[in-house]
Amino acid sequence: MATGALAMVVTGATTTTASAATDDIGVNCFITENNVNYRSGPGTQYPSYGQVNKGQGFYMYKYSGQWFYGDLWGGRKGVWIYQDYCRTP
Repeated sequence: MATGALAMVVTGATTTTASAATDDIGVNCFITENNVNYRSGPGTQYPSYGQVNKGQGFYMYKYSGQWFYGDLWGGRKGVWIYQDYCRTP
């Protein structure tokens, strides 16, 4: 992991950047829309494992580009969700 890599930090309705590593971010967030795909990789070219709806909890601990990687609360672990669908409480 390169020093000085940008980490995405979810804050309310916006996403900001801060200097940090891209893993072990440890942010709880919630899905903001219905029928949001969670995927096997960071992009729409990766297969969808399924969909989640507004209010679903997601523990995000790293990112790649504009995709967050983490675990769905009470669901599948190790999935990717596009950042625009994740917000902190």
